[in-house]
Amino acid sequence: MELVHSLIIYEFQGFDCVKKVLAHLSLLLVAVSTALAQGDGQPYQHAFQDSIRLELENTKNADAITVGSGFTTVWASLGPDQQRTIRSHVKVMKKKLYKLRPHLVNYFGAIVDAINLEKTDAARLTNYMLIAGKVIDKENPNKANEFFKQSRDFFEEHALNNTKYYRLKVLDDEYRFDYIDPPVFSAMPDTAQAVPYVEPDTSSYNTPAYLQPIQQPELTGPVLRFDKLSLNFVTSFDSTFIRNTKGVFSLRDKIFVGEGGRFDWTSAGLGADSVYYEFSKYNFKTASAAVKARQGKLTYVGRLPGVVQGVFEFKSVNHKDEKSAS
Repeated sequence: MELVHSLIIYEFQGFDCVKKVLAHLSLLLVAVSTALAQGDGQPYQHAFQDSIRLELENTKNADAITVGSGFTTVWASLGPDQQRTIRSHVKVMKKKLYKLRPHLVNYFGAIVDAINLEKTDAARLTNYMLIAGKVIDKENPNKANEFFKQSRDFFEEHALNNTKYYRLKVLDDEYRFDYIDPPVFSAMPDTAQAVPYVEPDTSSYNTPAYLQPIQQPELTGPVLRFDKLSLNFVTSFDSTFIRNTKGVFSLRDKIFVGEGGRFDWTSAGLGADSVYYEFSKYNFKTASAAVKARQGKLTYVGRLPGVVQGVFEFKSVNHKDEKSAS
C-alpha cells in the first residue's frame, strides 16, 4: 500500500517523478537478484592475485602470509605480458604437483623481492621470468625450488652467499639470467672407422701449474651471467675484494666461474696499488670464504723485481692481531 500511495503522490507531482521511482525499483530488483544468485550456491570469483594471497594466508605460515600480501601489492605494477606469464607458470606448477610450501612461496617471494628490494626494471624482470619458465619446464620441483630460493636470496641481499658468518656481496655489477642446456653428444657411427694413432703431447707434464692450460667447470642449468662485478667477501674477521672481474654463477651448484680481476691486501694494512694479484681464469664454491686460482700475476712494489706469475690462495681466518694478519 505504501508503494501505491507513493506512486499516487508522484503522479500529482508529474510524470518525471514516476520515471525516477521506476528506475529506483529496477536497481533494487537487480541488487536483490544478484544477492539471491550468490546465495544460491554460485561461488564468488576472486581476482588471481587475491586467490594467491588467500591460499598463502591459509597456510598460517608467517613467511607465506608476508609473500602473499606482497604479491597482491606488486601485481598492479606488472605488465600484462608478465601477468600472463605468471598465470601460465602457476598453471604448469600445479599440474606438476608443486607444493604450496616451499615451492610456490619461493616462486612468488622471488618476484616480490625483485620488485620491492632489488628494484629491478621491467626488462630484467621479464628476463628472470623467461628463465624461470625454462626451469619449470626442464627441472624437477626440488631443483626448481633451489632456483627460486637462490634467486630470492640474490634479490633480497644482492649476494651470492648470505649467512650469519659469511656474506659474498656483489657490487658494481651488470647481470642477466640465463639457462645453459647440457651438451648433446652425437651417437656413434654404425660402421667403425680406423683412427690414426697420434702421439700424446707430454710437454705439459713438467710445466708448473701456473703455466698449464686452465680447465674451467662446465656449468649447466640456470645461471647468473655477470658482464662485470666486484666480489666482497665479508666475514667476522675481515672484508676483502676481488674487483673488476666477470663471470658466471651457477644457481644450481653455487659455483662462480670467473676471469680477470684484482685482489689486494688493504685489509692487512698494505697499499692497494703496492701489493695486488691479477687473476687469469679461476673458480670457487661460493658457500665458503675461500678462493684458489692456479694462474695469475703478483705485483709487490719495492719487494719483487717486476711481476711474478704464480698460484693464489685466499681463506678468511681469524687473526689475533694486525701483525699476525700482515
